[in-house]
Amino acid sequence: MEEHQLIQDIEVSLSRYSAMLGRLDSENLLEQVGHMIARLTEFLNIQMEIQDEVVNFRLKKIIKEERPYIPQIRQERLGNGHRPNLGQTAQRFLQQRRELLKLLNSLPREYWDRTGFHETEGHITFREFIRRMVDKDQQVLQQLSQLSGPKH
Repeated sequence: MEEHQLIQDIEVSLSRYSAMLGRLDSENLLEQVGHMIARLTEFLNIQMEIQDEVVNFRLKKIIKEERPYIPQIRQERLGNGHRPNLGQTAQRFLQQRRELLKLLNSLPREYWDRTGFHETEGHITFREFIRRMVDKDQQVLQQLSQLSGPKH
């Protein structure tokens, strides 16, 4: 898959995230179902932590170093930080995605072919990490849709 298509796929995901999270905020779900808000907030926070790990300790490492070592994401370390409310979490999540798009759009083509050495999978290209993010976005969007309950 070409870089341009991957960037477009991330942009489409950002639009979908934005629409979905905007709808949640506008429906004033805080008054409707408190436990759902807590689940959504926790889910988004974990997604942000995973993206931080991928961007800061994988993608940026591949940009800065030649074939760096890339450890696995340790699931047990996720979900232990400060938890702002859903509105703040959603805004932070969307901003994080915008920053990723800015990074991707600024990269010269040759960086997309650079590799890191993943702890369990061996050599993985920058492009492959982004392709996996695109695939994961589809799963996350589906989970968000399920967590947010029925549409009105």
